[in-house]
Amino acid sequence: NYASEVIRGYGSYNPFGTEAVWKYIGQESSNSSTSIRSDRYSANFIVYRLADIMLMKAEALVEKDRLEEALTIVNEIRVRARVQQINDTGSKEIMRDVVLEERVIELAFEGKRWWDLLRMGRRNNYERMNDFIRVLTNGMPVVEKIVVENRLKNKDSWFFPIHVNELRANYKLVQNPFYETEF
Repeated sequence: NYASEVIRGYGSYNPFGTEAVWKYIGQESSNSSTSIRSDRYSANFIVYRLADIMLMKAEALVEKDRLEEALTIVNEIRVRARVQQINDTGSKEIMRDVVLEERVIELAFEGKRWWDLLRMGRRNNYERMNDFIRVLTNGMPVVEKIVVENRLKNKDSWFFPIHVNELRANYKLVQNPFYETEF
């Protein structure tokens, strides 16, 4: 586990103990207050930012077997976040997980995790489907876990249904097979 730190500067986590995602509320000009600023319109929602783009590039480099270049990018982000650099990863499979783990820590609460896991699970003809299912069902009660695991074994369940209004507007669209019948 290369990214085991909890605090990544003041970017994602509020070290003062209040229940808020720090990167979305900011800090008063005195740097001592943790309350939401009165001007709530000043908090921008993050869509893409440099670290996200850099980690996408690192992921692509891993797939092209350019592991050292990918590791350099990951370490660049870790240096900026003031966490320990990674010296060596060993293999392509480990480096894939390093980039995925870096994304989960660096991009916390930014709406990227599902898509990262989906990409991991689908890559190389669903090679890591079991890893995808394991991550999604981790911590679930046993009965619920069995039901969810069985549903996730159907790869069509990984994708959203097409809204009924879209199906009516374009008769050439076909509903995702997982949602054609109720389960």
